[in-house]
Amino acid sequence: DSHFYGVGEDGDIIENTILLGDVEVPQDGLARRKYFSKNSNLAKYHFETDFVYTFDFFSNFFVPSRYRLDLTPFFSIDLIPYFNGYPLFMSMAKEKASGKYLWATEMWHKRLLNHDEPPGRMAKFFVSDSSSSLEDGDT
Repeated sequence: DSHFYGVGEDGDIIENTILLGDVEVPQDGLARRKYFSKNSNLAKYHFETDFVYTFDFFSNFFVPSRYRLDLTPFFSIDLIPYFNGYPLFMSMAKEKASGKYLWATEMWHKRLLNHDEPPGRMAKFFVSDSSSSLEDGDT
């Protein structure tokens, strides 16, 4: 049934925790986070490798579609020159006993594929002289 998952008519993501099989698990994200912060609740569940999991990340300054930090309406920093073609590493989970990674989240932007593009004009303010790759005359 499409109303259990996906995107609502208002554009918001519709969460579905039915696979947990426990009506005690809160549907609200904040309440669910508090619920799973207790080891006794967390111990009841595990990740199934055959399922697809979705995650949501929030940042009030990072704009993924532009790969920029928008610090104010008048000041933003293009992050592409600082990643040298590598994705932004968001988070990961690792099993303590075995040391195996459960998941890792990387954020890519198509502009990262052209990581040889020259840094933007503001780059000179965010790199030290010893590590700067800006050549004299670059702005």
